[in-house]
Amino acid sequence: MRGLAYWYLASLWGNVILSDDPTPLVNDPLVNTNPKKDVYEFAMRDMEFAAKYLPETSSTMGHVNRYSAFGMLSRFYLDYSGFKASNFGDNPNIGSRDQEYLDLAKKAAEKMIESGMFKLLDNYENLFKIEYNNNSESLFAFQWVPGLIGDGGSGFGYTNSQVSYFACTGVISGGEVWGQWTEVTYDMMKEYESSDTIRRHATWMGAGDYYPELNGGFRFGNGDGEYNSGHDPYNSCLNVKKGVTGNQKDNPAINKRNSGYDNYVLRYAEVLLNYADATLGNNASLTDAIALGYFNTIRTRAGLSKKESITYEDLRRERRVEFCLEGRYWFDLVARAYYRQQEVINYLTAQDRGNKPAFLFNAPNNLCLDPDKNPTARAVGKVTSGTFTLPYPESELIQNKKLGDTPVSYTFTEDRITDLFN
Repeated sequence: MRGLAYWYLASLWGNVILSDDPTPLVNDPLVNTNPKKDVYEFAMRDMEFAAKYLPETSSTMGHVNRYSAFGMLSRFYLDYSGFKASNFGDNPNIGSRDQEYLDLAKKAAEKMIESGMFKLLDNYENLFKIEYNNNSESLFAFQWVPGLIGDGGSGFGYTNSQVSYFACTGVISGGEVWGQWTEVTYDMMKEYESSDTIRRHATWMGAGDYYPELNGGFRFGNGDGEYNSGHDPYNSCLNVKKGVTGNQKDNPAINKRNSGYDNYVLRYAEVLLNYADATLGNNASLTDAIALGYFNTIRTRAGLSKKESITYEDLRRERRVEFCLEGRYWFDLVARAYYRQQEVINYLTAQDRGNKPAFLFNAPNNLCLDPDKNPTARAVGKVTSGTFTLPYPESELIQNKKLGDTPVSYTFTEDRITDLFN
């Protein structure tokens, strides 16, 4: 957990305070940060320790094991490969990644895959139903208490209340909701291939879509305003499905503002794509049979045709669609920006985030973009090199004025584990 926390901190803030004992910070909060390079290494060392010493199998349902850690290491190594190649941020447009860490990412993914401990769930839509919490594809998921309502009945601060933010109507959540205005963007919908109906249906509700697991059976409205924020029967917006699990009538583990859904931190599908990404490395395209096999396994589950070769763009698109609304895509872009920053700036600047009439529905599950109604109205805004890190909170800067000082190198007191792949 500490290793994961520091990976997030490195990815979002960069230079932060490294600590293996919070007591000194309580007594004296005036502490220098440590450089992002050391923060990443701290995170990798923690995850390497977990990969070496966690048990082979999980002791209890929902607990991680050493192969969960190997899967996470494949992510860490991939990210670090670009950061290291850029001389730790000095040359963010170097255009290539460090081969040593690409090789480590591939080895970590391979170690996890060949363990046989995990596999893809056959049905993509089942991944996001609470009956399938801790399934064969879940390497690491936050374990929320099902059915619980705390805090005077609101559930906030106790449970996974994501359903309240995503559901388009209280009919399918059993409580208050604010998701009717959370709609897919034009840019996101462009990523879906026309035949990618399985993942689209599991992620975004479109006109006429039917979900038997919601409220005993729920059909998304055809722009009638009752169940969605659409505009007319054949041209409406899409609201969120992924993370919307139903109400108590569907399952007693669901409650008001409590989806009962253990949301993923790491899925087996990501490790397969990490293997393909690490194998692609700095090459323009990938034809390696094993890596392509892993990549195509994910496409096959989605009902899509296999690819004979892939590029970075194929991987980027596959990741974005596969993990849409699971909190992964921004970190993929940050990792790319370590070594191709201007490319990512140009990509973000060109995104069309308009979300008003742009989609045509000819029949349930059969949708396409309407080229005559591309909104072209909402761009991301000004994107710069500073876009890829968050500022320190003002309250933290007030408490610790050293946060703004030059970071100080961290002293590692133990040797790094080097025999994980022997």
